[in-house]
This record gives sequence, C-alpha cells and structure tokens, in this order.
Amino acid sequence: MTTSPYVRELLYRKAQGKKIEAEYEKKIATIFPNNNIVKIDLPETDDIIERAKSTKWIQIKKLNLNSFRDCLSLFTSETYHKELFVLIDEDWKYCGAIKTSKATQINPDFSFEESTSDELRIFTSDFSTQITIDYFSDEKSGPYECAIKKQSRPQALPLSH
Repeated sequence: MTTSPYVRELLYRKAQGKKIEAEYEKKIATIFPNNNIVKIDLPETDDIIERAKSTKWIQIKKLNLNSFRDCLSLFTSETYHKELFVLIDEDWKYCGAIKTSKATQINPDFSFEESTSDELRIFTSDFSTQITIDYFSDEKSGPYECAIKKQSRPQALPLSH
C-alpha cells in the first residue's frame, strides 16, 4: 500500500503538533477564555487556507497601534456575532485552526509577549472579511500591525469538508 505525499505530510504535521499541543491549548484558553470554540482538523484547516488563498481581497485598513485592545476595537463591528476561523501563529499548521461560535469574545487583555505569540489571522466563516494582527516586540511605531481586508466580490462557496 502506497501512502500519498499529502497523507505523509499530515502524519508528520500531526506528530509535530503533539509536541506543541499543550502550549497551543494555553494560547487558545488565554485568547478565548470561557468561550465555545472548536478545534478543526488538519485537512479542514488546509481547506480554509486554500479558500483564503483563492479569495480576492481588497485592503480596507492597515494601522500600527499601541495595544491589542485598540486592534480589537478597530474590527469589532466586522466580527460581532459572526462565526470565525482563527489561525494562531504558525501553530495552526501542526494543530489545526479553530472555529468560534457567534457569541465568542476575544480577550482584550491577551498578551502576545507572555504567550510567545506574534500573529492572529481571523476570517469570518463566510470569508467576507480577513483580519490580521501582527505583534512586533521591537517596533517603535506601535507594536501591533492590524489589517482588515474585505472580499472583493462576495462568494457563497462552502468548504469542501
């Protein structure tokens, strides 16, 4: 029996994910305390990435800000009462993305520094909006770079899984 390269890659990524799973779980619990989230398996995470890559995005806003709380207030209206797909750092490659419920709130006191974290990528589940928050510990212009992108033309394509 021959194993496809993709299946081998998934097995490797899953094995690597086991090594960082405890730290990833801590990040999730700190970002989304007391909220209902679902971890997404690696094949569905790959589908999310492919969907995001195939979406034509238009940059709406990009700002350097001084606090995570400021970033959240920048895009609260974009995510309010919507299900979200969230990619945390590079950990999603090995542990999978997460999906939030419509009522999920992001912790405004989350510390990228304490969590050794540097990026959150958030997609509304309909892929109409993408939000990126990058943290740079040595930036003088504001350690948070926040960007909002909108789909150039809304599409109603479901995920394949």
